[in-house]
Amino acid sequence: DKSLEAISAFLPMHARVRREGEVHTIDAKDIVPGDIVVLQTGDKITADGRLTMARSMEVNEAPLTGESEAVAKREETMTEVVSVSDQSNMVFAGTVLVAGRGEYVVTATGLSTQIGQISDLVSGVKDEATPLQRQLTIFARFLGAGILLLALLVYGIGIWRGFGAVEMFQVSVALAVSAVPEGLVIAMTVILAIGMQRILARKALVRKLVGAETLGSVSVICMDKTGTLTTGEMEIVRVEGDEQRVKERFAVTHTAAQEGNDFVGSPTEVAMARFARDVKYAATVVEELPFDSSRKFKATRVMQGHEARLYVVGAPEILFDRLDMSDQQRRQWLERTQEMAREGLRVLLVCEREDVGGAEETVQKARTAGLHPVMITGDHPETAFVIAQRVGLASRPEEVITGERLDEMSDDQLSGCIAQLSVFARVLPRHKLRLVRAWQEKGASVAMIGDGVNDAAAMKAAAIGVALGSGTEVTKETADMVLLANRFKTIVAAIREGRIMFDNIRKMIVYLLSDSFAEIILILAALLLSLPLPILPAQILWINLVTDGFSSIALTFEKGESGVMREPPRKKGEPLLNTEMKIIIFVIGIMTNLVLLAVYLYMIYNSVASLDHIRTFIFAALGMDSLLYVFAVRTFRSSIFASNPFANRYLVAATFVGFGLLLLPMVFPPLREAFAFTSLTLVEWGLVVGLGLLTLILIEIVKFFSMRIHKRVS
Repeated sequence: DKSLEAISAFLPMHARVRREGEVHTIDAKDIVPGDIVVLQTGDKITADGRLTMARSMEVNEAPLTGESEAVAKREETMTEVVSVSDQSNMVFAGTVLVAGRGEYVVTATGLSTQIGQISDLVSGVKDEATPLQRQLTIFARFLGAGILLLALLVYGIGIWRGFGAVEMFQVSVALAVSAVPEGLVIAMTVILAIGMQRILARKALVRKLVGAETLGSVSVICMDKTGTLTTGEMEIVRVEGDEQRVKERFAVTHTAAQEGNDFVGSPTEVAMARFARDVKYAATVVEELPFDSSRKFKATRVMQGHEARLYVVGAPEILFDRLDMSDQQRRQWLERTQEMAREGLRVLLVCEREDVGGAEETVQKARTAGLHPVMITGDHPETAFVIAQRVGLASRPEEVITGERLDEMSDDQLSGCIAQLSVFARVLPRHKLRLVRAWQEKGASVAMIGDGVNDAAAMKAAAIGVALGSGTEVTKETADMVLLANRFKTIVAAIREGRIMFDNIRKMIVYLLSDSFAEIILILAALLLSLPLPILPAQILWINLVTDGFSSIALTFEKGESGVMREPPRKKGEPLLNTEMKIIIFVIGIMTNLVLLAVYLYMIYNSVASLDHIRTFIFAALGMDSLLYVFAVRTFRSSIFASNPFANRYLVAATFVGFGLLLLPMVFPPLREAFAFTSLTLVEWGLVVGLGLLTLILIEIVKFFSMRIHKRVS
């Protein structure tokens, strides 16, 4: 809804129309096809239309096409069908006239306009649950049903073996409460909140809490060229000739306006002004011939002292014909400028190019992480290919496809070749939406990066929509995340944090579930053998407090393992718990408790101590076990012996606090009496610690074989 409101805000409230030979200012909503709209510099265009008069018109179509360079417009007849970005005789609602003046006849209003069609696309895309939300729903249903069945099983077996109904009800409830990882909600919220803070430190703002983790599942990154792979600004990088003389001429001929420490104006003029920023050149501008798209050059007459000079800046192919040079020289220079153009440089009397700012290295990192980065742009395919080749996105022209070619392809044809394509040029909003859905049909989780209104529908349909900080309000309202630094490396860094978040959620669930089911086997075995309960309901709940409290929260502060970006993205629909984690839970829940059961049976049958003393030992062993194996589950890609187990200072502090809580009811007289505890000997405490270390070693063995199978490298 906010996206649609923001799209509406792009349209002006009033417009000037020529009716019956006179110009009237009317409400924009009253414009109808056939009206003649009068435009002046600075006007926001109200409706789509064909130009009937254009005088040095340049229109900023960035909200519609995503391209920041103003587009020259002229009244002409076009004989072939071209994309929106190439319709030089048309103007479109939501764009702005930045230079010149003109008039146009309205051809479309409201939802029939290009921006209206985007609005219709946005409204047609339904919000869906994030991968984490879907997985948590499945997990919660399974867990709830399992806990209910276990509680009923414990109660039924207890009654069958002759235990009292009230006693078994208390035990069943205590086990159910213990088995429910109530710390999961708090810990997950903390994980997402911490992840959002870390992503913010990487210059990206997550607008939706659950969207933060979604980054970790991304497998395809769709991005525009301008503002993401490139800076969206012109920069002079090469001068053929005397650089100082060029700077001096630019110092007096540029038309950019200074604003603070920077300049504003057209990208070309701003580049000239920045290049000549530090030059002091004493000359007075006498006369100017502004740049015109039909002339393709600008001229400035200046006075330097008593001498008059003329400076001209423009397209080489136009100016070479006006210069005094031989045909051979002209051919050589034309070949030179064409060579520069093939390098992606804009050639005037100087060369300009867009700065890719380290994007090549980031693209390689993305590929290493199993991501498929692609460029979606309104630019010409050759320009798009040059930039894509430079940053390592594409190596062959066959990896580039245009919007016109997409229209010719069926959904099946697109699905069959989309994995081999890396650059999509001359695309429209509907193409972007179709591409996102095509990848989703193949099971990919898509991140769509955009900055214009034309990106809104595709961003809403994607698993996570990412808006550039320089983008429109429509884009930001639609987005799940806003990049505060318009760099491709920012989104890759955010994806890393998203993977860390999901890892931490998994670690925390493994820890909580392992502990939650720790007492069930012990109690079930005792009931089947008609033995006294090895642990009482109140003792079960206290252990639950010790482990589900501080240690689980401390796991949320894990900073991530080094191998997190050397693995492919998790598959769509992959459950929260994979096979390795289920095995770890089995090892902890089954093997450890079988050992504890053997110790319990030995103590009971040999009458080595009173029942209260035996329960005290079992209580201490279960609590110590939980406090120790948390250090093993904090890493899945490396052994505890290959990493610093004390790197997470919050976890170390939580362990000490947990140990204090474990001791409290055993040493504080009122609690010791309430829990029916006794004092343990040093030998018994040594055995308690030994059992905890045994569990830790068993987990490390499982992790070792898992790393061998998956060939993980930390």
